[in-house]
Amino acid sequence: MQHTDLASGDETDDEANLQPQRRILHVIESFGGGVSDAALSFVHNTPEFEHHLIYALRDDAKASDELFESFATCELMRSGNLARIIQVNRRSRSLGAVIIHAHSSYAGVYARLARSRRRATLVYSPHCFSFERTDLAAPIEGAYRLIERVLARNTTAFVACSPREAELARELGGGASTHLVVNVAHDIPAALPAASDEPLVSAAGRIVPQKGIPRFARLAKATRAHDDGVSFTWIGGGRPELTADLESAGVVITGWLTKPEVLEKLSRSQLYVHTADWEGFPVGLLEALACGVPALVTDRPYAAGLPAEMVVSDAELVTRVRELLDDPDARARLLATGTAAVAENTSRVQAAQLRSAYSVARAARGHRVAMHK
Repeated sequence: MQHTDLASGDETDDEANLQPQRRILHVIESFGGGVSDAALSFVHNTPEFEHHLIYALRDDAKASDELFESFATCELMRSGNLARIIQVNRRSRSLGAVIIHAHSSYAGVYARLARSRRRATLVYSPHCFSFERTDLAAPIEGAYRLIERVLARNTTAFVACSPREAELARELGGGASTHLVVNVAHDIPAALPAASDEPLVSAAGRIVPQKGIPRFARLAKATRAHDDGVSFTWIGGGRPELTADLESAGVVITGWLTKPEVLEKLSRSQLYVHTADWEGFPVGLLEALACGVPALVTDRPYAAGLPAEMVVSDAELVTRVRELLDDPDARARLLATGTAAVAENTSRVQAAQLRSAYSVARAARGHRVAMHK
């Protein structure tokens, strides 16, 4: 992996270069959290491509050096939105016939303002559309939806992580192709520690408002009021004001861990609970199931398509968790249900879906160039 200068390379336009594109420029504004986990699985599962990265880090997420090793080159984003748009333009041109794969909202704006889909292949993975946020006032939500609708007209292909997200992408219009590419749990060791003999409930991810932190804190407080022998752990780190809420409810916060450490912590849990208010499709859920941990998901739109046994309302959450902790057979049934539900969320399936999406996107871009000559 090489970190490049901000304006490295000779600038060339890829309009006349329509040979099979084997370079992918990933644009990620929030590297170090769940978005980067999803993007890294894409990189690992398409080794025939040469992967490049433009990225920014967030204060509430950490990125270890090994996360960058899969990329041929890495380039830190400049400060300022306009500077980032110019940077994506220059870097994509310097790489030549490149697929630009933007991950999440801000990167989606940068990439689709930087280049035209007539002159570049623009692939966009929302990893949850910004207008899905439940903490937005109605006018702001409407503005985000309008921005996505306008930018959809300059998108070659959407890569969605769930059938529901794919349907939201289609509703935006704009003529882009839409592809389901499932999220996966990758780099799961063959041998993991056994679950703790003591009741342990875990959640994982950045500690940010999206993740439903107050809900998990209420769950921990109410459960421990009945049985203080139950332990709760949040695997991750984030905003101090939210970590304080968890700590006051008796939740142990691990802080940022390496991927192997995260999986080790998960595997010791008797139950995983995903409390997020909005998501594309949770990688943490997939990792828990891959580690042999039964999982519950709170009843939010991203849970669409999951078996009813896995989905729980806010009102039922405490009771359901207590019942599962008291019944090993019920936990085993829940694990079997969850494992079957995500049986297609594998690296093999993701690789095939992603290759198909890239192939269709390249063909569509070539067709548009031919039409406008």
